[in-house]
Amino acid sequence: MKRIGKYIASVLLVSLLTIGLAACGKAENNSQSGENSDDTIISGKVDVKYTSRDLAGTWREENATKVKLSGDSYTIKEAGVYVFSGTLKDGQIIVEAGDTDKVQIVLNGVDIKCADGPAILIENADKTLITLAEGSENTVADGKTCASAEDQPWGTIFSKDNLTINGSGKLVVKGNYRHGIVSKDDLKVTGGEIEVTAVKDGLRGKDSVRIYDGKITISAQGNGIKSNNEKDENKGFISIDGGEIDIKDVSSQGMEAYQVAQMTGGTLNIDSSNEGIQAKNIYIKDGTLNINAADDCLNAADSQSTGSEEKQDGVNLEIVGGILNLSTTAGDGLDSNGDLTVSGGTTILQGSSGGVEVNLDYNGEGTISGGTVIGVGNTQMAQNFGENSTQGAILYGGSNYSAGTTVTLTDADGKELASMKAERSFSCVLVSAPGMIKGETYKLKIGDDTTEVQLSSIVVSDGISGQMGGGGRGPGGDRNGTPAEMPEEGPQGRPH
Repeated sequence: MKRIGKYIASVLLVSLLTIGLAACGKAENNSQSGENSDDTIISGKVDVKYTSRDLAGTWREENATKVKLSGDSYTIKEAGVYVFSGTLKDGQIIVEAGDTDKVQIVLNGVDIKCADGPAILIENADKTLITLAEGSENTVADGKTCASAEDQPWGTIFSKDNLTINGSGKLVVKGNYRHGIVSKDDLKVTGGEIEVTAVKDGLRGKDSVRIYDGKITISAQGNGIKSNNEKDENKGFISIDGGEIDIKDVSSQGMEAYQVAQMTGGTLNIDSSNEGIQAKNIYIKDGTLNINAADDCLNAADSQSTGSEEKQDGVNLEIVGGILNLSTTAGDGLDSNGDLTVSGGTTILQGSSGGVEVNLDYNGEGTISGGTVIGVGNTQMAQNFGENSTQGAILYGGSNYSAGTTVTLTDADGKELASMKAERSFSCVLVSAPGMIKGETYKLKIGDDTTEVQLSSIVVSDGISGQMGGGGRGPGGDRNGTPAEMPEEGPQGRPH
């Protein structure tokens, strides 16, 4: 998998390479002295740590206990490496180890079904690693009922302690009762090909969900990925640091984190009938993010705060890099109940054709100092970046244009600064790109129409009536001076 934004001190990288060369494919230090010191740290809004054992996905054959599953459940009582193969038609792998024990479960061709509980149940351990053996295909499924009286966020794979999934094999998870894969502490995925279907959430880590690598496909009737620790501001976060993740057919959020949802690398695709990503703080540093949503694509909000029209303290949506392709049929592209900050990256916004939903919607301050943002949508309640921006921005309302129309901004010399092709009809264009400065004149080409726009101030709004904010020349009409009409087609969005 392609890994983007991995920040590893050079001396640590040398150590990891040395370990890898010595491994020859299957070597792991199984000592119980704790994790190795040469950790990989990913910097972001939250700094994320992966240990060398999280990333290795290897083990020593000579130190492993091999288990051929057939009729009965298997319980692990102590630290060690356990390699499983075979079939359980109605049973479990259970971990009941000590508080300081590290357990490695290697799945090497298993088919495990449990009619009334998790297929893999981790009751107690310091940490458990589930390693997907190279070339193996593994399937785990639970039933539609749960025999336990405990009120837990049950999953087909359920851990009450830290859980890491690594390796290079394939794992199919069928969550028929509630969720797919759940950890009540940290959930890390650093490798493998993983397919999850669930009647509620796909992946859940109460304290965090961290994805470093792997190919992951999630289809869920709840959230795709969720982290919900509300009590500790250093927890309750999701970090996408690499891999290829495809979240589809979700009925709620593609990703939902109480504290922070961040992306520092990899590719993330979300197809949601609700919102794309929701968190108190959303931070995009690198990688490729593609979202198709019925509601907001990125929504920074404090879920514990009531009301959405006033600025929420501590809420921020920040884009510093990456490539973002955001499309919504009845929501906002970038929505922050606090501040909105853009300093880098390329963001393309495919907005809704009608209603009060817009490309930008922020309750605090919205600023742009770098990067490219270009979007189309409707003129009603359209919002530009604020006057504290240091890079120029144009919000332009013209006639109604059809889907398939190309929008291009060039400077006075004809150099292209930004361009996009609209997916649906629109009457409004938002564009900001590096090199846009106050006092210069730019040409905005929409289909066959070309309009010259001078940046008389750092942000300019032209032909927009009823706008929510941002600088500019105030309400207006189309380029002929008549008010722009709203297109008839397009769903009506709900107010922010």
